[in-house]
Amino acid sequence: MKGLAFPVEIRARLLLVPPGQTWPDEELAEDGFDAIAAEKEMALLPLIEEEVLLALPIVPKHDACVAPAPVVEEHELSPFAVLAKMKKGV
Repeated sequence: MKGLAFPVEIRARLLLVPPGQTWPDEELAEDGFDAIAAEKEMALLPLIEEEVLLALPIVPKHDACVAPAPVVEEHELSPFAVLAKMKKGV
């Protein structure tokens, strides 16, 4: 497999909620914020990595990719199908 360059543009709005404070559900729905628990010291790299991973498509594909054709296999009739034919003939 080859690498796939995929442009990512992320515009995230985060609302830091201090420990012990209630989460403002109504404000989040109206303003488009994502609430996260605020800590005295926060690691930003994992937060950024998570936002980037969420922005990526589940199944990326190249612009020039062609969907694979379905594999059609010819197989013998099942023994039950043969019996059903025999039953109808009786």
